Amino acid sequence: MQFYLYIIMENQEKDNKSKVLLYVIIGVLFITNLLLFYQWKKGSDGNEVLSKANTDLTSETTRLGEELDALTAELDLSKASMAQKDETIANIQTELESKVAQLRSALSKGNLSNAELTKFRNEIKALKTESENLQNRIKELEEELNLTKQDLSETNTKLTNEVQNTERLKGVLTQKEEVISKGKQLIADQMSVTGVKIKGSGKEVETTRTRKADAIRVSFRIIENKIADKGDKPLYVKITGPNGVTLEPVTGDGVFSLSNGESAKYTVLKIIDYKNGDMIVDVYHKSGSDYEKGNYTVEVFADKVSIGKSAVTLR
Repeated sequence: MQFYLYIIMENQEKDNKSKVLLYVIIGVLFITNLLLFYQWKKGSDGNEVLSKANTDLTSETTRLGEELDALTAELDLSKASMAQKDETIANIQTELESKVAQLRSALSKGNLSNAELTKFRNEIKALKTESENLQNRIKELEEELNLTKQDLSETNTKLTNEVQNTERLKGVLTQKEEVISKGKQLIADQMSVTGVKIKGSGKEVETTRTRKADAIRVSFRIIENKIADKGDKPLYVKITGPNGVTLEPVTGDGVFSLSNGESAKYTVLKIIDYKNGDMIVDVYHKSGSDYEKGNYTVEVFADKVSIGKSAVTLR
């Protein structure tokens, strides 16, 4: 009996030890599972943080690229400004474009660290400030150019008005000069043309017979003109024969100029000393041979214009 009791107690003791061992094993397994779960959880969280960091870096790289694009567009627009003719502005523009190109090249390589992106961010910020200063300077220059253009336009308008006024005054002056010039012109009236026979005593006898005429006498009066220039004045007397040919002068080349620039022939040149009063003038043409029968016209010129005209018929 005692033997069986001993065996039973011994078995119970073994069972208790087995249970303790089982509980220990279960505890160890539980702790192991907890450690494994902790490691898994830590790794998972780390992957999420790394993934988020990578996403943030990619997003920041994209944003910086967009800022460079905006800078490039801004610089492209400024190229069209007239201010680019300023050497300083043009140099700043070129320098900024070069810096943007360098940053874009570096940014496009990828695999950038957060520190590198921070550096790029600061450099782009500095470029944006430089570009803003450039745009402000361009704006100032454009305003100055606009003011200069406005001043130039106003000056051109004034010059145009002055030129128009000058031309108008020239026109008025020309008209006045023409009036004065016409007012100064001499006028011949009481003109008579006759054939004369000159006797040995010097006495002149008028005649209309060609065989008796020794000369053609032209007599006229230069009427008073108070505004005409005083002094010696050449008078050109043109006598045209029946055949339409101007009689040749006894002396001189027989040519004078008209107001239209053309040349004309004269027969007798008479220089008078004009003193602004009435003046009787006699002019003679002596032919070395008999005059032809027919009508002779006489025209007197002074200051390049005709001042009187008459005619005579010799038979």
